[in-house]
Amino acid sequence: MKILLVNDDGIYSDGIQALWKTLSEQNEVTVVAPLEEQSATGHAITLFHPLRIEQVSRRGGFTGWGVTGTPADCVKIALSHINEGPPFEALISGINRGFNTSNNILYSGTVSAAAEGYMAGIPSLAVSTAFHYNRSPEIARFISLFLPVWAESPFFKERLVLNINYPDLPLDRINGVRFTRQGSSFTHTRLVERTDPMGEKYYWFSGHMVPDEEGVSDDGALMKGYVSITPLKFDLTDYKALDKMRALEEPLWKKLKS
Repeated sequence: MKILLVNDDGIYSDGIQALWKTLSEQNEVTVVAPLEEQSATGHAITLFHPLRIEQVSRRGGFTGWGVTGTPADCVKIALSHINEGPPFEALISGINRGFNTSNNILYSGTVSAAAEGYMAGIPSLAVSTAFHYNRSPEIARFISLFLPVWAESPFFKERLVLNINYPDLPLDRINGVRFTRQGSSFTHTRLVERTDPMGEKYYWFSGHMVPDEEGVSDDGALMKGYVSITPLKFDLTDYKALDKMRALEEPLWKKLKS
């Protein structure tokens, strides 16, 4: 399979190295990733600064393209500038350091890179785990085993992103796989004020999360020791509200014309 591999933690992260190493054994893998950390950049693209692209080599034969931009920039550049020959058959974004579940999906550069693939009609995965890479080889192996199952399923050609979150557990303690909904966990944010050595104030975001513990949610599945796989679509229309609002079209127009 011809795969585009991207992330938001940067091209020098351990997560992308692990995925590249495992997937390259049986696939044609092209790596295009940010040169620097781009976590929580969402679906931002660079419009008012020049973009630079450079080739990157790492241990074990790893090669790729580093971009001075966002994860979405990387996908656009890969599709419009770097790819040669047939189109990519799949896009994989990750392995991200930190879960991308519930409302964090909206902030995630990892998920947004996969969404960029979705918009281009490429079957796309976003892959995330806890705030360290200790299990990256295990997760990479899981993805390599999941790929052919996914490719043979009727969902492979559907326009969606599969958002995969892998629990921070050894394989023998994982209870299985659950297909889940996006959860409603929410972090109540507060701003922490501190003072630097020069006496100037600076601030950090902090807060506490109220988790959605239902087993059918992404966070709920993780809490119960399952790999969570959530199908995402990026049509944000509220169709129930839309159906109700259509009854207001004529009265509203009459008022505007009066």
